[in-house]
Amino acid sequence: MNSMHWWPLQSARTLPVIVVPLGLAVLLGAAGCTDSPESLDQQGQAVISDAVHGPEASRVAGFYFLPPVVQRPALRGAFVPEVSPTVQIDRIDPATGATLRAIATFTRAGDHDGAAIRVRRQGERCEGDDEDGPVDDPNGYFWVRWRTRGLHLSTDAKYRIRVSVPGGRELGFADVRVVDRERDRRAIDRNEFVALRRDRDLMIRFRIDRPAVDGDGDGVFDWDDNCPALANADQRDSVGDHVGDACRCLGVSCAASDACHLVGTCDPTTGACSNPAASDGTECGAGQVCRAAVCVSLALPPRLIAPLSTATVTSRRPTLRWALGGGADGARVEVCRDRACSTVVAAFDAVGTGGAPAADLPPGVLFWRTRGRVGTSIGTTVSPTWEFTVGARSAPLDTSWGTTLDVNGDGYADVVVGAADRTYVYLGGGRACRHSRHHPHRIRWAGRGLRRVGGERGRCQRRRLCRPRRRGQSGGERRGPGVCVPRGGGRPLLDPRHHPH
Repeated sequence: MNSMHWWPLQSARTLPVIVVPLGLAVLLGAAGCTDSPESLDQQGQAVISDAVHGPEASRVAGFYFLPPVVQRPALRGAFVPEVSPTVQIDRIDPATGATLRAIATFTRAGDHDGAAIRVRRQGERCEGDDEDGPVDDPNGYFWVRWRTRGLHLSTDAKYRIRVSVPGGRELGFADVRVVDRERDRRAIDRNEFVALRRDRDLMIRFRIDRPAVDGDGDGVFDWDDNCPALANADQRDSVGDHVGDACRCLGVSCAASDACHLVGTCDPTTGACSNPAASDGTECGAGQVCRAAVCVSLALPPRLIAPLSTATVTSRRPTLRWALGGGADGARVEVCRDRACSTVVAAFDAVGTGGAPAADLPPGVLFWRTRGRVGTSIGTTVSPTWEFTVGARSAPLDTSWGTTLDVNGDGYADVVVGAADRTYVYLGGGRACRHSRHHPHRIRWAGRGLRRVGGERGRCQRRRLCRPRRRGQSGGERRGPGVCVPRGGGRPLLDPRHHPH
């Protein structure tokens, strides 16, 4: 083995040479030549791309073209002699780099003129055919001899040497030009290029380290790795589609399907996204919350059922019942001193359609109302306000009975008296009964029949306070004018009004 040699130039005529980028060792020999019509500058500068040369974005870590002509690059990986690279030499378009014609192909088996890519392993001495290699190079590399004699390389053409690995991945390339004149050879920067006489052999040396062929470092070559982006030495593939479980969820975004679901997670065994439900009560819109992964409205409050409004309860902890609005799973109940609920006596949350206060309520007339509830979210719309009377002590049976007339909903009992063609309403209060409200004119048949009004069925319908009857011409009875009030509601009961005629 010998180091690089330089032969003296012929004085009369220049010897034809091939320009190659740094990292390509060249064997030079004497041969005849002709003048080239173009200079190297006219054809453009040769290019090399590996781990340390070329644009940063195109560099492949772990792949190096090697000396002896240039300074040795800093090697950062472990040499991988088990790789089976391919060296392809083509004539390319100088402007676009497109391949115009294949010139030679080399593999470990040897495809061009019997020449094969050979391996110098770490610590081994050079083979006889690799005489230009360093005598005791401690690092391994691949090498192949390209014999150019008889190929009729053109001085007007541009050639490219490519090194690739199984799967067709290109690790790097080097561009080669043919020149004829001595002044062209002298113009070459010896730190970047080497001159080769035409029809002589070109020694191509390169090194492939682990990062170039095993990007994730899991011990499996990238072309055999079912997940080259992430280390997965076990190569687990649950689906059998040649995609490793470690990579199955790469690029998969499991967005929430709607406001009542959370961001999901990708299952590496299937690549499918989960669709977890948001917790009940999560707000999903204006006045809306999630219940069982469905967005429901809290605009409809529960409908009060029992005890009937104005009834008397037998327990100081009465059971209150209601019908839930759409989507609600419970209710918030407020028990108050006044109909407007400015003074709250007790408040509690209940799941389902009923509940009772945790402590005894004070004796007297109290009012209660509800709002819809889903999970921990409480609606903003309140139900109509009902009232009930609490006794001084509790009876063994929790129920309610009767009704107390309260036509204006102030919590005081009122009196309605029927007389001939008149109805008298006396409003209760903190003092004696107040004056009667009645129409100043007589109303025939009015006041002859009275009925008590209660919060029957919890429906907000109109009911007659008095329902006078009179005989018709046929002898039967028919209903005459009456005093009507709404039953329950967000406002007090209206004062009874006589029919205007």
